[in-house]
Amino acid sequence: MLPLFIVEDVLDHRKRIEEIIRDYIIIKEMNIDITMVTADPHECIEYLEENPDIRGLYFLDVDLKADIDGLELGRRIRELDPNGRIVIVTAKGTMAFFTFMYKLEVLDYITKEAPDEVTSRIRTCVKIAYERYMQMHAMERKSLEIMVGSRRRSIPLGEVCFIETCSGDHRLALHTLSGRVEFRGYMKEIEFNNPSLVRIHRAYLANLDNAREFDLERRVLEMANGEFCHVAYRKMSVVKKELEHRQNINW
Repeated sequence: MLPLFIVEDVLDHRKRIEEIIRDYIIIKEMNIDITMVTADPHECIEYLEENPDIRGLYFLDVDLKADIDGLELGRRIRELDPNGRIVIVTAKGTMAFFTFMYKLEVLDYITKEAPDEVTSRIRTCVKIAYERYMQMHAMERKSLEIMVGSRRRSIPLGEVCFIETCSGDHRLALHTLSGRVEFRGYMKEIEFNNPSLVRIHRAYLANLDNAREFDLERRVLEMANGEFCHVAYRKMSVVKKELEHRQNINW
């Protein structure tokens, strides 16, 4: 699911941008989550500090009436989510040059001075970002690469249920549909290289395509191989949203 953020200090503009995007998502049946709609740039930064490199889509105003503006926020987003897509939506058309100075590599710079174009250009940005996200997602879902001893193994991601931490120095356990194998590795590195796997707990990285049922009360996820994973309290909403898009999950 592509996470989408709107950071705009003017309430009416914020609502309008959200309305344009939400309607387009529904019409096109896109797997996009409007993760945050806010006037506070620090709220966006704090979220990314806890959830880095999520490859999100960001719609930012320039003048945020805060101690940092949209260009500085864009610079922080580039540090925390280098593969994210940034769109500037602002009344300050003369500020476009500074996006190059900040090396933001924006997807588009939309000025509110041309309201007739705003809707179509916002929709175009959502379409482009979503297509690129889905292409990248498809490429990265093919296989999981791990080192078992001195031998590299490639496991189809369709076979992966979850990875958990083990006792011992950097020991992890991979649980598949047909078995279990221990190997040395780093959870953060695997998470970074395999964005289709979801960090549901500090000790668990799960393939939600192979989730069978989510027990909300116990915060336990049953996998297709019959095993169970714990879900951290702060990850419950993430897991629930992801599973709602998988028709084989029965609540």
